[in-house]
Amino acid sequence: MLCYCFSHMPSVTSAPIRIALLPIVAFCVQAYRICCQEWQKNSHAFTSKCGIRRRIWRGPASCTAQRAAAMIKRNFVVQYSTWRTHAAAGELMALESLQRVLAIVLTLILPLFALLAIRGPVDGAGDTTAGFWGAKTASVNWCERDYAASYYIAELANSLTSLCLVATGIYGVCAHVTLVELRYLLAFFSFVVIGLGSFAFHATLLRSMQLLDELPMVWANTVFIYICRSMNDRGNSCRIAEVIVLALLTVLATLAVVIFDTENQNVFLLCYGSGVQYLVWSSYVFCQKSANSTAWLLFTTAMLCYAGGFLLWLIDRNFCHSVRPLYLHVFWHFGADLGTYAAVLLWIWIRSEVLARKVVLRGRSLLSWHIAAAPQE
Repeated sequence: MLCYCFSHMPSVTSAPIRIALLPIVAFCVQAYRICCQEWQKNSHAFTSKCGIRRRIWRGPASCTAQRAAAMIKRNFVVQYSTWRTHAAAGELMALESLQRVLAIVLTLILPLFALLAIRGPVDGAGDTTAGFWGAKTASVNWCERDYAASYYIAELANSLTSLCLVATGIYGVCAHVTLVELRYLLAFFSFVVIGLGSFAFHATLLRSMQLLDELPMVWANTVFIYICRSMNDRGNSCRIAEVIVLALLTVLATLAVVIFDTENQNVFLLCYGSGVQYLVWSSYVFCQKSANSTAWLLFTTAMLCYAGGFLLWLIDRNFCHSVRPLYLHVFWHFGADLGTYAAVLLWIWIRSEVLARKVVLRGRSLLSWHIAAAPQE
């Protein structure tokens, strides 16, 4: 009967919703069946004056209810354990598939990165279309045609997709404000600053707005590096010496980008890229020490999103005139945003393991993933 009901649901009810409702309905049916069994055990039949057979409750109501609840709980625990076993196996298979795709992406990145380093980028440098913001003073002009969709926004698609970082940062802060330490909230807040700076840069193509995009990325790396360096600290201890060193290095990197990157992005890419490499290696080491498959899932997802976005960024910069209608820089925004967000979730997960806190990864997809405290058993 249960299968019949699910097969005849209205067409507007999607398959994922049916699957999600199935355990709940099965649990209710199981509870009803057990209660009926208990009713049969604790009742006796008699014939009323009018000849109708009825049932009278014979046993103590509280004891019977407790036995029924215990049986329901026992059956549910067995079913839940079986489901978790299948879910864990599915998670491992998904993880292996992600790792294979990541290996392919990394293999494709190497020759494209070498081509960009040897030949130099092929961007939209020859685009002379003028707009509201006047002369383009930025040291780079991306592949999207300037002022093609609006007189007031130079690169409309790149500008609007920059705001996804703002949304991600706000979601990260709201979802973890009661769970994590201050440095993790700063990491999420850096998404907001980077997103607003990126929007301003792509909308104007001015050098000052370019710095508002690039420098927050360097500063965010400083926060991320401190998170990794302090991962195994106990309590709310503060590494004063390392904070001073990181602050000095950040100031030097900021000055180097401002002073020397007037014709290209080489200094910025060096400063930012070296920080990313350190974060990738540190995250890999954390996962090696963790015995939980969720850590590897977060790491692989972060790497795949970021590396996939970087691959498209390289294609866009190397073959701009051939791929211009595809707006590949937009997908770099998505990949870098989701990849970095997954990395921050990974660090929260590892930090929770260090502090012996039980947490779970909630959300149906990467767009809604967040770390939450595990329910009390």
